[in-house]
Amino acid sequence: MRKYIKKRLFSIMSTMNEAHTIIYEQVKKKNFDMAYQLLGDCQACAIEIGTTIEQNEGEGHSAVHILEDYCEAVYQFSQSMDREANIDKSLQELQKLLNKAWDSLKYTIWEDKLEVVFLPDKASVWDSLESVWLAARDDAECNVHVIPIPYFDKNPDGTFSEMHYEGSQFPDYVPITDWQEYNLEQHHPDVIYFVNPYDGHNLATSVHPYFYTEKLRNFTDCLVYIPYYCSGGTQAEQFYEQPAYYRADKIIVQSPRLIEYFTPNVHPKIAALGSPKFDKVLNYKQEQSQVYDEWRKIAGGRSVIMYNTSISSVLRYDMQAIIKIRSIFDLVKNMNDVVLLWRPHPLIKSVIKSMRPELLKEFNELEQEFIDSKIGIYDDTSDITASVAFCSAYIGEETSSVVHLFGVLGKPIFLLNMNIIGQTEDEKLHLHFYDAAEVNDELWFPSGRNNVLYSIKKGSNEVMLQSFGPNYVKKNRLFNKILSMGDSVFLIPYNHNAICEYNTHTKVWRSTAINNALSYANFSSGCIYRDTVYMIPAKYDCIVEYDTKSRQCRYYEMRSKLKEYEDLQVDPKLDNDPLFFNGVCRQGNLILMASARTNRVLEFNTDTKEINSYEVGKEGNNYWGMAYDGENYWLISNRGKYIVKWNYHTGHFAEYDMFPDGFNGETQCFLNITYSNGYLFVFPKYSNMILKIDKYNGNMTFADFELPFKEGERKSSNYTWPSNYYFSKALQDDTVIAMSAYDNSLLLIDTKNMKCKLQHCMVNANDWPADIAGKFGKCGKNIPFACREDNNTTIGEFIKYVKDPDEKIRENQIRAYNEVTSNMDGSCGMKIHQMILDEFRS
Repeated sequence: MRKYIKKRLFSIMSTMNEAHTIIYEQVKKKNFDMAYQLLGDCQACAIEIGTTIEQNEGEGHSAVHILEDYCEAVYQFSQSMDREANIDKSLQELQKLLNKAWDSLKYTIWEDKLEVVFLPDKASVWDSLESVWLAARDDAECNVHVIPIPYFDKNPDGTFSEMHYEGSQFPDYVPITDWQEYNLEQHHPDVIYFVNPYDGHNLATSVHPYFYTEKLRNFTDCLVYIPYYCSGGTQAEQFYEQPAYYRADKIIVQSPRLIEYFTPNVHPKIAALGSPKFDKVLNYKQEQSQVYDEWRKIAGGRSVIMYNTSISSVLRYDMQAIIKIRSIFDLVKNMNDVVLLWRPHPLIKSVIKSMRPELLKEFNELEQEFIDSKIGIYDDTSDITASVAFCSAYIGEETSSVVHLFGVLGKPIFLLNMNIIGQTEDEKLHLHFYDAAEVNDELWFPSGRNNVLYSIKKGSNEVMLQSFGPNYVKKNRLFNKILSMGDSVFLIPYNHNAICEYNTHTKVWRSTAINNALSYANFSSGCIYRDTVYMIPAKYDCIVEYDTKSRQCRYYEMRSKLKEYEDLQVDPKLDNDPLFFNGVCRQGNLILMASARTNRVLEFNTDTKEINSYEVGKEGNNYWGMAYDGENYWLISNRGKYIVKWNYHTGHFAEYDMFPDGFNGETQCFLNITYSNGYLFVFPKYSNMILKIDKYNGNMTFADFELPFKEGERKSSNYTWPSNYYFSKALQDDTVIAMSAYDNSLLLIDTKNMKCKLQHCMVNANDWPADIAGKFGKCGKNIPFACREDNNTTIGEFIKYVKDPDEKIRENQIRAYNEVTSNMDGSCGMKIHQMILDEFRS
């Protein structure tokens, strides 16, 4: 007999038992009509139980004979219940027979095997159930049915359109039961597993309404929800609350840390046992797949990288997502040593049709081009596990759970940035930097991306790699200033923790750590006096004096000194600004520093170490840069648009704001001011022109160098530096240099003839350091371990890494996923099955 039937019969007997007590009370009250009616009900229940037993166990069962005796006893009692003396004896006889029938049902009628049903909707989600199915299939106590259920696409107005049924797409080793031939209500399986929690609330698709959980809950004794997705430690907001959670008896989650993402009302239902999807990839044997022969021919022994296109990327980025796909196709077309396996989400076209119909034509054309041009392997198979097993690495969006299948296997993961649309070869090799030092007839500079030292001859586009820094580091803006003295150059740390010295003759690096260095914005500027380098703080607390002979540092408090000036009130909006930036000039033994936060210029005496303060300009002013013209200092505003001329000796100042026609900008207009040949050149931060100021009369004009771009423009989306320039600097030969953020080109301005040349600083491809291995790690709350695309970490670099991956990185990745997954040994399905079985046994 089926367990649920036996359970129902016990429930009926319990009701009869309660009726006996009520009958006794009604007879005592002389309410014979009510007692007679209840006795009739008990007799009807006994007949129903007996009939059910005969239908399931055949005629002649002892329990049926006992129930027949019970019915006779009911009749006899109904005839004599008005005689009070017989009440106790008659009811005792009824109870004795009912107890005997209970024992017979319990001990002589054996339960049939558990009826277990799996209800996947799409073949592509079968991996979310398969390991549980395997455990149930191999259990002698279970009868198992896999019943793929139909689903519908939805029109934009929410109505159903085309129906899909994927029963023929499941693996051959999975026996399929047709959904129209198995009546859930009649069969009433003991357990139903399902993976679609939405019922009718998904905007793009819907399972057949017959299989909504509001109905399924009535067709089984145990409704179990297993997510069709897997996670990296968090859960998407769309899964926080679904109707199915309240109707399911059990909810399986990947790890205990995911429980907090469900409403507390359902916490008692949750079992954190892992993900069957991980079981599938961890236990997968490649010979199971039938597509490998075809794919192997295409791959030809080359590395295969999966490109996974998710639904969320299209919904969020619209046409930008289509452009991104095309850029990746264009990239791999010219690569002979790797093959791209493109796997669009199985429902992506349905979603586009329903929610982004204007993109459908472009997507279809892109899909057809990929297939017709044989760009790679087009994967529309239902078995994602085979694809994951076949591929060496993953490229795609982080929102897809496919990324985590690669994660648990330790296969490299590269997360795409949808706003980066493929770099040209020039862009890949185009350097940017934040300062340059004159060494003989060359400019030396540290790369803005790492601690590699380069040089370039003025007027030449050819960059020479001089040296990799000590303990190679890849990080933006490690150094903000480079100074030269004798045979050495000194790199002033910004986002680094040490001053670095490189001897251009001996090729030897020396590095001296800064005490309690910050993780970013340590020093903005620096200067040399005698044999000492002075580092001027951005957000560090001190001026640091570095003795180039002893290589020792001394520290002189600046932040605390500023607090001594009671009138030095900082506007709250400036609170995150540096102490000083480009406003640093040295005259003899005095270093003058214009504050980026107040209208003060501080003076540091390198001999006495004393600090003086001068109020310059109006109260409320603050300064980002400063230049000396041989007589006066010129200061550019930080948060305003004024320019101030200040005489150090007299204290007199004047403000200039008569900007040329067409000037545009109100705050943070200027990056730097540089003096050369009688003029001051002001380079824009966020304003729209380079200014030229006559030092004698303060006349301000537009310095029109006929540049092939407008200030504020960028050559492509790969140039993302927010300021219009990186730096500007006056050289010794009446030349001013400045690096534009338009395309990282270097402006060489001849201030005598007012001519400008553009110099492109291109590094040789062979000199480009392969350092992508250092970019792997945690990428947000839901990505335990991966590498993320940015302008310095490209798809091309990742592909090179895939061909020779690091075993330690693989081990670290597996370790990271172990922390967010229960039972990552492939045993999740077995433990889910065992838990459900134990509950039925209990």
